[in-house]
Amino acid sequence: MNINDINNLDFGDDEWIYQKDLRFLQELIVVLNHFSKEFHSETLEAKIKFIKKTNSDILSKVFLSPEGRQYITLCYLAIKFNNSNQIIVNYSNWVNIDSTNILQYLISRLDLFIVGIKMLSKENESINCDFKLPETGIIPGTHYGWNIMNNANDLITNNIDIYVDYHSNEIQLFNLIREELVLIDSFNINNIRNDYFFEIPYSKKYPISIDIFSQVALINFNGREQLDRFISIDNPKKYFPHKELYNQIEVLEKALDYIKISCPSIINYFIDIENSFVPLVPPEGALPSSSNSSIDTMYWYSVSKSPLLVAEMIIHEYSHQKLFRLQDIDPLIDKEKHGSGWEDCKIYSPWRDDPRPINGVFHGFVVFSEASNFWINLIEKGNISNEEKDIAFRRFAMLVKQLKYAFDSLKETYFTNTGENIFNYYANKVNNEFLKIVNEKKLYNLEPFFMEFHDEIMDNSKITIGEIVDSHRYTWLEKNKI
Repeated sequence: MNINDINNLDFGDDEWIYQKDLRFLQELIVVLNHFSKEFHSETLEAKIKFIKKTNSDILSKVFLSPEGRQYITLCYLAIKFNNSNQIIVNYSNWVNIDSTNILQYLISRLDLFIVGIKMLSKENESINCDFKLPETGIIPGTHYGWNIMNNANDLITNNIDIYVDYHSNEIQLFNLIREELVLIDSFNINNIRNDYFFEIPYSKKYPISIDIFSQVALINFNGREQLDRFISIDNPKKYFPHKELYNQIEVLEKALDYIKISCPSIINYFIDIENSFVPLVPPEGALPSSSNSSIDTMYWYSVSKSPLLVAEMIIHEYSHQKLFRLQDIDPLIDKEKHGSGWEDCKIYSPWRDDPRPINGVFHGFVVFSEASNFWINLIEKGNISNEEKDIAFRRFAMLVKQLKYAFDSLKETYFTNTGENIFNYYANKVNNEFLKIVNEKKLYNLEPFFMEFHDEIMDNSKITIGEIVDSHRYTWLEKNKI
């Protein structure tokens, strides 16, 4: 790869998405084969055969959903590492299952994916699916979710177990009475809204949806997003999902409209591929977001009424995802010199108060360069209001000032050839394009606009972008004595 291949992180990403998806499906086959060998039963064997003969498009839709990606990852880790893997230990604690029994629990969740396959394929083959429903969830590969805990039915409020089955285009709900599953409700999927199931909020303009229902969206142990989800299921209301979630679909659509104007090469991803967005309750004075390298197509973002600010969060996490996909193939950071680049937390990051690993600062350098590119393109191309332009200039200037210090932190790093090309590409953008605009317009004299939290700078004094970023670095150096 040479420098001419690098354009807004466009590294032949369609091919890499295909390769990563293929790897997930190959791991699924490994998982199913292990289940068949180690937990053999006639019922399980029938389910595995049913999955393996499923049309590839439907199989992909179900198992390459965020819930499916997490499921495959968890099963694969549990098989390969058993109790020695921290993610499996954390997950077991989160679902309140002894980690020695986690594979049996994951096998029970296989029924949920079979229901999704049946719904999409309209397959009438008789397979018993007696998965005990959690309080909320989404049937993988569909826009159908459930919320048992909001129902006033005595069967629910008395905590009687609820099970789901699907056949002949119908959803069937059962409760367990003694040792027998007894039907309590049945309804056609063409009219799915009832006391339990509903269509989750989704867009008709872009293939995006809101998810605070599925297990993958809600998991909050160490290594996953730990901020509260917007409209927490801990405080349910009768009519769920709420109006606020549908409002967030409108915000996300407008955010993607901004991206379409500013970064037309990026918008194709959000047109061609389904993505799920998990709204978070942000801390005071900040708008954090997150994504996970093993769960493509899911974005955790801070709820905001401003599509403009949500657009930056989307660009930020999208760029993280693309960089992670590239690092699946090439580590970018020289392993002989720096190991994985994630272990040693020693260098300065203008976006964090604590010492950071090289890879963390490198990711920040790339994703905030892309965010800067979004802002300046929007200013130059977009028909935006003066208020929006003010935010855009302030975010652009602050990011460029921070990027200059991130460049200083990284300039002694040893990269692979591809990593060096990428670093040089963004260094050129920052030092020769972005800084020129900032200096010509004297943007460092503007008041900062924050989207990240810093302990030592979140005061109400009106100081400039230049002063506040310099102050952050000076304070960090004093605290860490470097």
